[in-house]
Amino acid sequence: MSDADCLAEAERIQRLLAEHAARHDRETSLPDEGFEAMAQSPLNTALLEGTSWLTFGRVVSILSRGSASFGTLWLMHQGSGLAFLALPEPALVASFHDRFREGAWFGNALSEPTSGNRFLMPHQEARRAEGGWRLSGAKRFVSGSERAQYLLTNAVCDGQPAFFLIDKDDSIQVEDVWDTMGMRATRSQLLHFQDTLLPESRKLRLDPSQP
Repeated sequence: MSDADCLAEAERIQRLLAEHAARHDRETSLPDEGFEAMAQSPLNTALLEGTSWLTFGRVVSILSRGSASFGTLWLMHQGSGLAFLALPEPALVASFHDRFREGAWFGNALSEPTSGNRFLMPHQEARRAEGGWRLSGAKRFVSGSERAQYLLTNAVCDGQPAFFLIDKDDSIQVEDVWDTMGMRATRSQLLHFQDTLLPESRKLRLDPSQP
């Protein structure tokens, strides 16, 4: 897509979002029509196709005019989902590449109840286990957590901060805590991790100490 095409498509979707934004905020419900529209839109994979960060930022701004909640949800999805590019195994990267293109939704589960927004420096420690590490703890303000199929999350592993792209499985429970006027439709809930496996194969090749 050209930059102009991206912006025109964003305008189309924002008009749809605007029709329903007040209702979703009133009902504290996820903007399902936004998810459905984006799953069918080339915007969802625009960054993979080489769209610039400047144009991406303009797209987020346009979407947010229609629904600030959906703009936030999509931004979190893009940032978390594209983390698959830092997975260690090419076959796994290819698999997640396909899932992302097919419309799988990703959530950002980095913020801890006691550490504020220090996303790169988690406090919660995961213990070594077969196949990786296991985490028992909580992550807060996870936008779209009920919709997400996969989560970008973090923990201290063997004394070092580490980041993972994991399945949102039955070991992760959602606690409904979100009621922020104007942003209710993000449903940014508290997630409880109960001995959740952080697979070594899903550990991202990232160094949070580097720029």
